[in-house]
Amino acid sequence: MGSWANANLPQDAVITTRKPNLFYLTAKRKLTGFKSTAEFNELLDGLKEKKVTHVILDQLGFSQTGRYLYPVIQGNPEKFQGLHTIPNPETYLFKFNYEAGYQGEWKQSQDANGNLNSVKHGQGVMKDANGNVYQEGTWDNGNFVQLNVESND
Repeated sequence: MGSWANANLPQDAVITTRKPNLFYLTAKRKLTGFKSTAEFNELLDGLKEKKVTHVILDQLGFSQTGRYLYPVIQGNPEKFQGLHTIPNPETYLFKFNYEAGYQGEWKQSQDANGNLNSVKHGQGVMKDANGNVYQEGTWDNGNFVQLNVESND
């Protein structure tokens, strides 16, 4: 994947991955790690602060990727555009756009297997890839339920 990134990504790309120092050997791009947190907003804000443009999701069985990064990608598909995949083990490269998709409050729960799940819950905004708002209001367990209405009182 590093060789593909070297040949296809712009020189100013900033890539996050579980092992940035190792990936740099072939990618020759700026690399950084990601926060080990189950809080979606904290992980996403960390990517924004580091000016991340691309994300590597590896399937090597290490817990940080599956526990922290994978749920954020799965819960925010609008923010992660698939660019390239390699097999054995499957490794994915995504273009990251912080401004796209949902920004707001999340509710976390644990399933019967102990896996953390997060859903949109509370106040939030849904934006397109250009940052234009197309839904704003209240979310309940992942479902949009109410528009925010401004009062002139």
